[in-house]
Order: sequence, then structure tokens, then C-alpha cells
Amino acid sequence: MLAHERTGSGPPLVLLHGIGLDRACWEPVLGLLEPGRDVLAVDLPGFGGSAMVGGTPTIAALASAVGALVRALGLAPPHVAGNSLGGAVALELGARGEARTC
Repeated sequence: MLAHERTGSGPPLVLLHGIGLDRACWEPVLGLLEPGRDVLAVDLPGFGGSAMVGGTPTIAALASAVGALVRALGLAPPHVAGNSLGGAVALELGARGEARTC
């Protein structure tokens, strides 16, 4: 399972960091999001506390890992926000129908 932090209450929102970062990059905005969202800040595979999964870390593979976490936590389909690499993963989840909005 991917390393993550879950906080707040409301409709689910998954936050995906950019390349070279981890979920800690979202700390400055968590206090603003928590009152109205069930926020899930995720370490993408190979970053922060998440081990690399599978072979080549393609956008599709990263999206599959995030999608599996979301389903395991019963959050599907969540709103998804990301920047840089996380934005690409968010768009892939949206293209697959695994995100409410992105």
C-alpha cells in the first residue's frame, strides 16, 4: 500500500505531488482543505515512504497504484488534484473514469 496521510471530512480529495517531492508538499494547504474534504495526500511509488512498484514507473503504472489505494480505502471516485507529475497522474485517473474531477 502506498504511504499516505488522511485527514478532514467531506467529499474525498486525493492530492498527488510533483516529481522529486512527497506528500509533505501539501502541508501548507491541508488546514484549508480539511474542514470541507476527506483529504488523502499520497506518496507516489518511489517517493517519500512509498516503495517503487513493478517495473518502469510510467504514468499509467503510477495511476494504477493510486487507483488501487483509493479503491482499498473505499474512496472511489474521488476528486483528484496534482502538480507536475501528480497532475499527469490525476489526468490519467480522469481519463480512466477513476476520478470525479481532476
